[in-house]
Amino acid sequence: TQKAVNEIYRVLKPGGEAKVMVYHKNSFRYWILGGLYYGVVKGKLLRMSLDEVNKSFTDGYIARHFTKRDAMRAFSSFRKVRVSVMDQGENLILFTKLNNLMARVISPDIWRRFNVSLMKRFGWFLFIEAEK
Repeated sequence: TQKAVNEIYRVLKPGGEAKVMVYHKNSFRYWILGGLYYGVVKGKLLRMSLDEVNKSFTDGYIARHFTKRDAMRAFSSFRKVRVSVMDQGENLILFTKLNNLMARVISPDIWRRFNVSLMKRFGWFLFIEAEK
């Protein structure tokens, strides 16, 4: 991954921008879906590491998961770096049934705002904007 980031830096003109998405290690999906569901409930943690479990249901072997600190370190040669957490869309909670139930119990608008605030911290992706 670092070689790819170094190559992005090399080919960018001064002032050029790179916009990159990577998987977020501190996401609900990494810990709840990967760790709890696939790892514990499905028993995958008995034969592989948590990182390997998460790779098994994303892009496979090439998938890498970064913390914000990891991303900042990888892009440290850039002049400006901004890392934000994001998710892939409206259905922000992993478990659709829980999402639907909570939207009925609580006001749908309040529940949506709660989801959005959670995903700004624990979303599945890190979006990196870096300027050379």
